[in-house]
This record gives sequence, C-alpha cells and structure tokens, in this order.
Amino acid sequence: MIFDLSRQRKIKDELISKTLMPLFIFLKRNGVSAHFFSVIGFIFHLASVFFFLKNQLLFVVFFGLFLLFDGLDGTYARSMNSVTEFGGHLDRLLDGFGGLLFYLKAFYFFNRLLVVAILFLYLVNYFLMYFFKLEKKIGIARNFVYFSLFGLYQFGLWWDLAYFLIFCPLRIYHYQTKR
Repeated sequence: MIFDLSRQRKIKDELISKTLMPLFIFLKRNGVSAHFFSVIGFIFHLASVFFFLKNQLLFVVFFGLFLLFDGLDGTYARSMNSVTEFGGHLDRLLDGFGGLLFYLKAFYFFNRLLVVAILFLYLVNYFLMYFFKLEKKIGIARNFVYFSLFGLYQFGLWWDLAYFLIFCPLRIYHYQTKR
C-alpha cells in the first residue's frame, strides 16, 4: 500500500494537540491565527536556504525550526477549529516556494542540467497534484534537503530525480484510481 499522509497527520495532531493545548488556547485568546505559524516557518525556511551550503549547523537549526512551525500551523488550525481554505493554500504555497529556492540555490553549486531536470519535474508534480486535487493527500518530499542535512548533496539530487520521475507519478495514479 502506498503511504497515506492522512492517517499519520491524525496521529500527529492528537499527540501535539494534547501536549500543546494550553498554549494553543492562550494563542487563540490573543488573536494568533495559524497563518502566524506559516509565516514564521517560512522565515525560518528562508534562513535555512541562506545558510544552505554556507554553514551546516545554522542550516540544520533553521531547517529544524521551519519543520517545527510547518507542522504546527495545520495542527493549530485543526485543534482550534479554524481551518480555512486560504490557510491551506498559503501553507502549500510557502512550502513550495521554499523548496523551489533550495533547488535554485543548488543550481549554482551542482550539476546544472540535473538541477534543471529536477526543478522541472518538481513544478510538474506540484501542478499535477493541484490539478488532480491531491495536494492534501500527497506531500512533495524534500528529499534533497533531508539528505543535505547530512552532507549528502549529490545523492539527494539523484534521489529527487528518481522520486519525481517514478514515485510521484505512481502515487498520483494510485490516488486517481481509488476515486
């Protein structure tokens, strides 16, 4: 069976909501929306892109903070019953733009043809997920960035090429046939 994000998201939401509910209630009372988490996460994403290939420690710290806030925005919105369509689109747009920036920066340091091919496939897969309305079920992986956390830049690029050529289309086909 192909990996389904909805079950994992539900487990994550329950665990985080129980732990952070007092903080979530405090933030809600003070007018903080889930968009706050998305924007702060995006700022950390930009910082991690800046330090990518410059300072490994700061890159890891800022990318970790991005992942934390990226995971909290949706959990906060679902926990506080304040989910909006705009918030979902904002989160995916900021995530997609941040991922795009990593590939653009990699363009200057690695095999340019490989990065261009991956960038093209990244954008095609993003478009296909929106076209087939699968963006909530299938997340674009940041494999290149995850491998980069450990200094495995070239391997991450080749992994993403395989991912976007093989696995993303298979997952899209799988979800289209389940309908």
